[in-house]
Amino acid sequence: MILGKLFSRINELLTDSHQRELFIKSYKNLTIRILGRILSYLLVYAIIKIYGGEAFGQWSIITSIFLLSQMILNLGIKTSIVRYFAEYNEEKINLKNLYQKAIVVLFFTSLLGAFAINLLVSDIAIAYSKPYIVDYLPIVLLGIFPLNIVELNAGVFKGLRNTEKFSILDSISKPFFILLFILIAFSFNSSFLFVFELYLASIVLIALLSFFMIYKCFKVLTINKGRVVPYKELFSVSIPMFFTESLNSLLRWVDILILGFYCSDVLIGAYSLAVRLTNLVTIPLLSVNSIATPKFRELFVIKDFKKLKAVVLQSNKMIFQMAIIPSVILLFANEFILEFFESDYAIAKWSLIILALGQLVNVATGAIGQLLNMTGGHKILALVSAISTGLNLILNFWLIPIYGITGAAISTAIAIIVNNLLSTIIIKHRLGFFSIYIPFKKQ
Repeated sequence: MILGKLFSRINELLTDSHQRELFIKSYKNLTIRILGRILSYLLVYAIIKIYGGEAFGQWSIITSIFLLSQMILNLGIKTSIVRYFAEYNEEKINLKNLYQKAIVVLFFTSLLGAFAINLLVSDIAIAYSKPYIVDYLPIVLLGIFPLNIVELNAGVFKGLRNTEKFSILDSISKPFFILLFILIAFSFNSSFLFVFELYLASIVLIALLSFFMIYKCFKVLTINKGRVVPYKELFSVSIPMFFTESLNSLLRWVDILILGFYCSDVLIGAYSLAVRLTNLVTIPLLSVNSIATPKFRELFVIKDFKKLKAVVLQSNKMIFQMAIIPSVILLFANEFILEFFESDYAIAKWSLIILALGQLVNVATGAIGQLLNMTGGHKILALVSAISTGLNLILNFWLIPIYGITGAAISTAIAIIVNNLLSTIIIKHRLGFFSIYIPFKKQ
């Protein structure tokens, strides 16, 4: 009886072309992302075991500043490129011209932004009372443009639904090359400064490899014909997405950045590890997102709202079901996992539990941010992100001085829940259905 229902459901999924693509490619993408996450944890383990728990805290501060800066200087170009390339079959666009314009924009924003931040490095180090920032941050700032190129090229593959290449660039390439370089170079240079130089070298190498992948991809596409997208239109699409992405990035890294003012590097390292571990819960969300995002746009453009609803609900169900196992592991084996990396990191036990619960709500609501972005709701999404990020900032500055890393976890979890519930309500108002997945309830 149960097997009959299972096979009936699988047959139903494989009959509909949209759900079949979502089902098959999501699990393939999930496998790639799990591999990427394993490499990421091996990188964290290597840094902690070779350089110590305090060094990983320093790594977390530097990379948080760098990645937040890079995301802001991207100006939403990556997400807008996903949208344009996803529309390629419906709206004939001159993709070559669009791609070239995106590179020009990223070159100037990255160059000017990195220069401006570099002028403030000493002030940042003084504000944090962390002198090492002066040595480490200028090195990684040189990687802003190459990393923006990597993300641009990943966005192209995402829009074209080439999920394997997107996932390789997005999930596997960075931890693989950084880990490889560290393990090779440690035998002749044990300086922690050298790790950041290797980090920069790996980003540059991945950018060059991504250009090669794009060149091969463009050779088989008709990319130099069709409507030319002017800069004004590109910015009109990317800027609202820029605000949303910047605020989401701030939501993602603000806790670590504020902890830097109040806590030791060991505590920052412990909390950063807890955050990275909860990323296990969101792997299914990211895996399904990369398949579903261009499909959301395609169905919205042709106004097939019935199939759009079906794809949204099916994707959210898949996300939640795949996230259950890692959530249970983190909730019940948290102390063992933290101590496996570093015995001093067990102090982040409650932070890990709270963050895991927040991410469980996140996966239950599904791919709502990308759904709003791809269906014309990017401006209202920016407002939602502003509200949740503002709330997160206020709570972090209030709770961290009192409760330390546990306060940071409470603040972040509350902000994630508020962000997702508000977005769910907006989707109900705009598209006419609730996207949240409720277990055991017939969707």
